[in-house]
Amino acid sequence: VLEYRYTFGQSYLALSFRGPVSVGSQFVIVPPHYKSPLPSQRHAITIAPGAAFGCGRHPTTLLALEALERGWALAGFRTDRPGPAAIDIGTGSGILAIGAAWLGAGPVLALDLDACARSEARRNITLSGKSKAIAVSAMPLETVEDNFSLVIANLRLPTLVQLAGWMRSHFIAPGCIIVSGFRDDEWRRLREIYTAGRLTVGWYA
Repeated sequence: VLEYRYTFGQSYLALSFRGPVSVGSQFVIVPPHYKSPLPSQRHAITIAPGAAFGCGRHPTTLLALEALERGWALAGFRTDRPGPAAIDIGTGSGILAIGAAWLGAGPVLALDLDACARSEARRNITLSGKSKAIAVSAMPLETVEDNFSLVIANLRLPTLVQLAGWMRSHFIAPGCIIVSGFRDDEWRRLREIYTAGRLTVGWYA
């Protein structure tokens, strides 16, 4: 369950991802080739070790998965109807796109400019059994003309600020925008920018 991790010259006791790690009430992150029984009633997101961001160790990834679960309920998305079109901006390992697909979103567009990240995302998407629901692409966001009811972006504040205009133009209500990657002291500025249009805050942690 726990392991020692050596980071930046210091040792930490941290959550181990060598076995299943439950997130929220619906997800469990598992390493490839894990054979033991998994927690029931949870969607398995398989993430292979790699260089792309989003293995699950970083708090912003775990919080974004929890927010995805909460946002899905707040938006009133239903599993007995076609899922909302979704986009994961800066998908990294693909973990959030996979989570959205497991909840029922589709089609899901997973964008990343980094070739290594795209390769790892495709592998994780295949391992998680969601290749048919998710398309991984290198296309620049400004060239994406489609609209989405579910938008996910786990990025730093400057990038989230730059994306606000695009999100207001391409977001379809009722729906949900999940943003993560900012610090507590950056929240007020981000909230002011996003709520300046027609967006409202549903949950913050």
